[in-house]
Amino acid sequence: MNAGDTTPARITLIISTYVLAFFDQHLKGIDQTLLDGPSASYPEITITIKK
Repeated sequence: MNAGDTTPARITLIISTYVLAFFDQHLKGIDQTLLDGPSASYPEITITIKK
């Protein structure tokens, strides 16, 4: 799948979901498993974790 196959509404949903998860984890201290790695709910997203 490439970005051309993803609708603008889906892209907006994905961005909103990941931004909310990021802020919940880093500002509120609420663990977000979404940020741990690939998600079956969002196969369009590739996550690279650098430690």
